Amino acid sequence: MGKKIGRIPLYLAVFGVLLCSIIIFFSALRGMPIVLDFFGYEELETNQLVTISLSITAGLGAAVFMVVNYRKQSLEERKYADSHESELVASFNEYARDLNQQTTQAVAAIIGISYITDKISELGPEHKETFNQRCVDILCSFLRSQTDEKSPRLAEIKQSEVIKQFRVHTLEDAENSWSGCTFNLPEIRFFAKLDLRNSVFDGLVDFNGSQFERSIDLSYTKFSTVNFDNTTFMGEKNLFIHTKFRDEITFTGNCKFMHDTYFNEAVFPDQVVFGNSFTPSTRESEEHSNITIFYGNLSFQNAHFGSTGSGSAYFNSAMFRDSADFSKAHFGSLEFVYAQFEKSLYLDQTTILLGINLEHASIRHDLQLKSLTFPDVNYAAPELKLYKTKVGGSFILDEKLDEKLGETYAENFEENTALPRHLQISEMEVGDASPSSMLNGFFETNRLRIHSSAKTV
Repeated sequence: MGKKIGRIPLYLAVFGVLLCSIIIFFSALRGMPIVLDFFGYEELETNQLVTISLSITAGLGAAVFMVVNYRKQSLEERKYADSHESELVASFNEYARDLNQQTTQAVAAIIGISYITDKISELGPEHKETFNQRCVDILCSFLRSQTDEKSPRLAEIKQSEVIKQFRVHTLEDAENSWSGCTFNLPEIRFFAKLDLRNSVFDGLVDFNGSQFERSIDLSYTKFSTVNFDNTTFMGEKNLFIHTKFRDEITFTGNCKFMHDTYFNEAVFPDQVVFGNSFTPSTRESEEHSNITIFYGNLSFQNAHFGSTGSGSAYFNSAMFRDSADFSKAHFGSLEFVYAQFEKSLYLDQTTILLGINLEHASIRHDLQLKSLTFPDVNYAAPELKLYKTKVGGSFILDEKLDEKLGETYAENFEENTALPRHLQISEMEVGDASPSSMLNGFFETNRLRIHSSAKTV
């Protein structure tokens, strides 16, 4: 902390006050009689004038004494603050060096550097912002250094403490919040469980290329921008329950979920990419390059895409090894072009504003579309595209849909929002449940633009 510009040196200030005191003393002796005579007061004796002048001078002297002591105390406090800050910074750097020690010392260093960062943050906003980010950067770098740890168990112990500090400092009520920091966590092998429940991340969180060996729990966590591209989730459960993604989230590239994944009641931004946001070619689909794979059960029950349920989700070319459940979810549009489902796809009671695209999708078991809701948006109902869709099991539509496929529905199509505007079933293949009677109902409704080449395989 440097000297303040424009401050008068102490010796000059004292000299100036003493000089003023002398001037006031003699001015009082000579000028007081004139003032008293002007206002009609009796003339004072010389000794009285001296007493008054000395009292004034003594008061000024006391003021000088107070100024001197104040300046001295300020100087001492400033020296102490500088010394205290230097000690904290030295401790911060020492703990940073100790992270390279053995497990016990490293864990102590993780706790120590987090504690010292909290203390430094009390020095002021500038210190808080600078050292919070510096601490996060150091801990993120430390996590990356554990990727090649020879002993996964020891790496897990150290990583667990770092993750704990991240969570403690990103909770909504954290005294020294790290929520505004950037967390650079790419290409890290996480041996520890990633538990960041109820955390808040207002800055970028980057997990690109990372691998999670154990379960992750991001339930009730709030993200601004988060990148899960090319990540591998090896844990038994991946929990994103009630998680809120505000600005941007991606799961593109070679992203793999090896076990069950739950996005129940999660809230997503206007666009979410879990596979490709474009329609891939057949060759790209066959080669399975840069695709997202879900090996376990996948659930998006009650999830909301977009602030008003009008966002888009892309699962183009994604592979689902187990059941995929999107029941009661709210979408603007939902795309599964060239997606492959080893089991069933459930879209029961799902609300779709713009449309569902299952073109070229392959579903080995059942496609279940019960109680779908297609509310009108700008007076145009959404589309349900099933072009060249293959269903190996049952193609189950809601009974209510079949009941509304008569002449009454055809005459009042624009007023009815239970069915999509365009229903494309061209070259669709359905397995063990013959769709003939149900699909004939669709064909008889001339207000729907459809192709009648669906067949049973």
